Amino acid sequence: MTKSMPFASHRVVGTVLVAVLWSAIVQHASMQIPPTAAWAGWARCQVDVQGPGYSEHQTHTWTIAGGTPTVEGAFRVYPGTWSVVGGGTLQRTQGTQTLNVQWAINVPSMSAPIAVFVRADGRMFIQARHAQLRSSGAVAGYQQQTIDGKPQPPAQISAEAFEWAFPVIDGASTSTSVSGSSAPGVNGSVGYMQAAGSRGTASCTWQFGQGAAAPAPPPLLAAQAIPTPSSTGGNAAGAAATTSTTTPPQLTATSPNQTAGATITPTTTTTSTTTALPPPGTLGGTKTLPPASGTYLVTVTGLICGQATGDSPFDGRGDEIYAAAYVRTYDRRSFNLLDSTILQTYVYGDTNNAPDRIQAGTKSALGGIQTGDKIPGDMSVARVVPAQDSRFPWKLWQGTLTDGIDALVISPTIWEYDGSETVLAAWGANQTSLNDKIFLSADVQNQIKGLRFSPVVLSNASIGVSGGIVSGANQALIDTTFTALTGLPNAQFLLGGNYDRPVGLTGDSFDMSVLKNRVVVLTREIIELALKGPSPISFNTPTPGISILIPKPGIMVIGFIDGKFSSTWATLDAPGAYYMVLQVERVGSTSATSDIDDALQKAADAAATAAAAVQQQTGR
Repeated sequence: MTKSMPFASHRVVGTVLVAVLWSAIVQHASMQIPPTAAWAGWARCQVDVQGPGYSEHQTHTWTIAGGTPTVEGAFRVYPGTWSVVGGGTLQRTQGTQTLNVQWAINVPSMSAPIAVFVRADGRMFIQARHAQLRSSGAVAGYQQQTIDGKPQPPAQISAEAFEWAFPVIDGASTSTSVSGSSAPGVNGSVGYMQAAGSRGTASCTWQFGQGAAAPAPPPLLAAQAIPTPSSTGGNAAGAAATTSTTTPPQLTATSPNQTAGATITPTTTTTSTTTALPPPGTLGGTKTLPPASGTYLVTVTGLICGQATGDSPFDGRGDEIYAAAYVRTYDRRSFNLLDSTILQTYVYGDTNNAPDRIQAGTKSALGGIQTGDKIPGDMSVARVVPAQDSRFPWKLWQGTLTDGIDALVISPTIWEYDGSETVLAAWGANQTSLNDKIFLSADVQNQIKGLRFSPVVLSNASIGVSGGIVSGANQALIDTTFTALTGLPNAQFLLGGNYDRPVGLTGDSFDMSVLKNRVVVLTREIIELALKGPSPISFNTPTPGISILIPKPGIMVIGFIDGKFSSTWATLDAPGAYYMVLQVERVGSTSATSDIDDALQKAADAAATAAAAVQQQTGR
């Protein structure tokens, strides 16, 4: 996804002298160095993850082909590329059910600027000069369940691929060539659908040279063919995906796993004394029922600005806003993570000099978000148009949920755009590190047990980093420092620089910026109960004058409200307040057990009626 970049820094002092100096600085920062021997070369990292029934391999490649670099302070920034190929398999068996998943990873060359700079101590470094890259739909394949030996219809896989960390490369400032290798540590979950207990290893090599010392390009890697299931129920577990240099075949999308429809008509026997209900899980005490399941759609229908932030006007009038969410699927029986992905919308706001944004807001004729605006402008609280991947109404998830089997844990966020996704990448890395822990938290389990259809702020999974680790004066260290962080930098760095920042910050000290982890937990039981709730209802937000009418059940409002800023913070930004509207819907057809649910309900109603009649006859 492409975002527009700001065309000036924040808060330029409005004097003639400073304006002239600023103009000179900008011209110097954007000039190109005189033609000298350019750097060229490549780096490649192989990442392997192995675990119980799980295997994935990724090969990430970065290249620069020379040319004239652009000067950014001490950095000589070269046009570079990033690509990745790989694939993996997963097989998990639980009772009489087996899940078989196979996928390929293919990301063609994407723009990835790479910088060469010399530190004050004379050491030369080559490093990535961009935020973490991602490629939508680059992970493709299928997943298929086998239940009681019977293969179910396969489902298509389409997920994002993420850039691995560029290796640390350094050498003497007098060197005209740099080569070497390293084995960086692999922490957290880095593989697609990575199974619990998996372990990863990484090995990196690189060759860079200046002028005549430039190395030959790295060996070419063939694109991975997208796996497809065999006619007999899928490839054998652990079978490696074949490779091909031609366009791989595309998997035809199939509907989620469903049980053939059936209708059961209950029988109720009434005597003159009592009527017994069938015990849970049986019909008439003779037939054990399978767990109920259904197909559901989760969307964010839009956002509402309760209070605009103090965003600089240099990147557009009013606020520029986008949403991001970390979506996880868990097996409730084993507590294993089944899937996780990071989703993100386009930027909404003022489109002046930013044609890749989506116009939103009333600040000007070309948009710009201010207090009271809806995003998008024609937003409907309840979805009325098809859900989309990167626009509102924004599709977060669609699939099958089964009672007692699976659960969704969604961490939504709202971001004010300022030109760099560095902090967003840090947030994503932190969320990934929580994959093996978040589902075990008491807050999440209480939502499931209590059938609570509402957002919850995790008491033990907030993210924050004390000040002093990264400051506005150390921007040259961002790329290397953020790889070690699991939270957010200090307030001065976050609010005072050209970095996208989340809405909903808390803390009122100079050296602390905390974004609490808001999550939405969804199971079939929670959704079905929510869909039976009252409507319409009016949701009164904490922001005076902002009330949201909820026209139908299955809709919640999630608030993202900045805390009170200290006097130091107030010079950098102003606190904002935004509200996200999330909707769950039952879509398509549900399994036969939905008919059974209706049958049991009718049986219960009939029994209650009979019991009332008996009570009336006996006078008790």
